[in-house]
Amino acid sequence: MKIAFLFSGQYRYIDPKLFRYSLNNLVKGIEYSIFSSCWKETGKSLTISNEIVETKKLPNIENKIHELFEGFNLKDTSFESFMSFKENLPSKYKKILNSSDFHKGTINSLPQIYLINKSYKLLMPFIDEYDLVFRCRYDSLFIHPLKIYDLNKLKSNKYLYNLNFGRSFNPKRVYDIFFGGSLSATYFMATIWDDLPEL
Repeated sequence: MKIAFLFSGQYRYIDPKLFRYSLNNLVKGIEYSIFSSCWKETGKSLTISNEIVETKKLPNIENKIHELFEGFNLKDTSFESFMSFKENLPSKYKKILNSSDFHKGTINSLPQIYLINKSYKLLMPFIDEYDLVFRCRYDSLFIHPLKIYDLNKLKSNKYLYNLNFGRSFNPKRVYDIFFGGSLSATYFMATIWDDLPEL
């Protein structure tokens, strides 16, 4: 059993020692690899804040990510400029981004979905080596090992497992904090960016 963890999105500061301690909890006793796709800038969640928050370039983000995962099995990384992403967005995506027809949560999910897709593409050349795939965020803390769950059961079905709680709960929603499952349950991440305008 081998598991791929896809970290993606905007790096937000969390005490590196605490993060690494928690990541060690998550991967205890399993065979795994980490793939990381990160913006070169940081800011604040646009979904939970009405403030205009300045997006700031993070100096040495590549070094920060490599240090964060040092000693863990970091298999591949990619970094992109969020500002360039916004400027070069094809018109079918800009139409969504600039529309008043959609909820701000939908609009502000575009960059997230883009990097989820990018992290999955990092995994693609190695996909046959893995049994389970989980998407993670850089500002998460993990309080127990993944192996407390029946991983063989997760591998054998097409269910997508995710955190979806409290005010964020919706039976048809996948909350972005942490989700995953078998290869067949998570394959949608390979095409979600291309599929998005139609969805």
